[in-house]
Amino acid sequence: MKKRKKIAGPFLYSLLLFVLYFILFPYETEKEFSLKPHLVHYLGEDDINAGMDDTMNDKENYSFRVGDVFGYMDMNGEILYKEKVLYNVALSDHGFINYSSIQNENQSLVLMNTLGHFRQSYRLPGYPFFSDYGRRLFIIKTDATGIREVTFEGDETWQAGFTSLITGFSSNNDNSFIGFLNGALKIFNKNGECTYNLTPPGSRLSVIYGTAISKNSKTMAALYGIDPQHLLFFRKSNVNYHKPVYIEIKDTLRRPAFINFTYNDKYLLFESGQNLHTLDIESLKTYALPVQGRLICVDTHQKSQFIAASFLKPDSPINTDLFIYKPGNLIYIKKMCNIKIDFLRFIDQKLIAGFNNIVLVFNMREI
Repeated sequence: MKKRKKIAGPFLYSLLLFVLYFILFPYETEKEFSLKPHLVHYLGEDDINAGMDDTMNDKENYSFRVGDVFGYMDMNGEILYKEKVLYNVALSDHGFINYSSIQNENQSLVLMNTLGHFRQSYRLPGYPFFSDYGRRLFIIKTDATGIREVTFEGDETWQAGFTSLITGFSSNNDNSFIGFLNGALKIFNKNGECTYNLTPPGSRLSVIYGTAISKNSKTMAALYGIDPQHLLFFRKSNVNYHKPVYIEIKDTLRRPAFINFTYNDKYLLFESGQNLHTLDIESLKTYALPVQGRLICVDTHQKSQFIAASFLKPDSPINTDLFIYKPGNLIYIKKMCNIKIDFLRFIDQKLIAGFNNIVLVFNMREI
């Protein structure tokens, strides 16, 4: 096991932590909420290690990616493994595939566990990615006209080919919700059987910009269309799918858009041209958080309703706006930062923030 290299002595370590804390949060937050610095990690090239020994448990590790470095940390925010991204990386809390360039039939995709040890190899062309909760592995064809699912043990579960390009994909442990360039939407079960098929109406062009499926498979949503653009969502009870509900989006996007359910499935988050929206699934009430710039990263707390998001300001390549809030636009932190925050994640009562090859771990507390 290679020990973590220290940035400097204890004094410089504490000084760096102090300075970074006041760069990010130079003012007091509201009295109901506090963030206190816990750890800081520098992800320099000479600090990349070869992983820990096989006796370590990799079941409770949490993935992160900051710039061109990714890895895993434990619940306390200590980094267990990190590695530099080659061309791209498929990353989940259950393993990763770090791959180089465009994949073809002569190249292998190598699945590693969260401590950087070999798990499985696949000689299949395409791009790998994991389901939303990281327990399923898919490989999409390089021309985006087909998909297959493979197990962590190396077996193929199912595959399907399409006449239109895949433009949206979301999957939980049981179902996959796929959107296409021609506006079609399909749901596949874990056996690869298509259980739902829809082409939504009402737009000049019905391209799908993003799809989302709840953890419990009871609610699906998609952003689609040009002139006008819509949010579509529908529910499932037992084996029956309900009639979709359509909501017109005024400030439209013409690019792939973020759309996902919160961890507890109570809310749907989706972006538009000038807002990050929160839709209450039960009441159907929508809250719009006005923002300037493009969404970089967002995460929702596993137990509470906290949401953390950062947006790259349109007039700067590095300045970001950081928000920590709850549904209903109950804003706890709104801060313009002179750094590009490209990673945010909640781990229990900690908030992880990543920027410029640095990972900051904060203890968070609601007073």
